Amino acid sequence: MFKKDYSLRNTIFLRLIVTFLLIMLPILVFAAYLYQWIMQTASSDIRSSASAQTVFT
Repeated sequence: MFKKDYSLRNTIFLRLIVTFLLIMLPILVFAAYLYQWIMQTASSDIRSSASAQTVFT
């Protein structure tokens, strides 16, 4: 008699996906920033260590 509207806007699956993405996006952005910072710090430490070894050799 009454046809239920199962459009994509009303499904719980879509709401679940959107909620998951909204939660995961800041975590992934922070992880990318942290990875970049670690790589920069490690590279700087390796460079300074290598230059210190060549000065005292």
